[in-house]
Formats: sequence, C-alpha cells, structure tokens
Amino acid sequence: MLANVLISTIAVLALLGGWVAVQAASRRQAQRHPEIGPYREAGCGGFCGSCGQPCETEAPSPAETPARMSGV
Repeated sequence: MLANVLISTIAVLALLGGWVAVQAASRRQAQRHPEIGPYREAGCGGFCGSCGQPCETEAPSPAETPARMSGV
C-alpha cells in the first residue's frame, strides 16, 4: 500500500517536472527564434469569452471557420 502511494507521488512529481521543463524549453526556443512568434501559454485558446478574459482579437466569422461535416 505504501509503495503504491510513493510510486504515484513520484510519478505525479515527474510529470509536473517534465511539464515545467517543456515550458522552459518552449520559452527559450521563442527567445532564440523571434521569427516564429511569441511563446503562448497554454490555457484559454478558445474564442472570445471562453476563458472569462477580455478578447485581444475578435472571434472569426462563421464564413471563415470550416464547415462541420455532417453524416461522416
């Protein structure tokens, strides 16, 4: 029982450490190569209002978004 708890704890900490390492590597990559654009934090990523923060850009109009395929 205790071994399962320790293994689970170590696994979660390793995953979190890997996540932080990937974010740091992404930030360094964005600093070295400004032509690819700024580093964007994971999170909102949806259209306006989906994360409760004010929008920087307007949501695309329905004509700009791809039509959903029905019946496929």
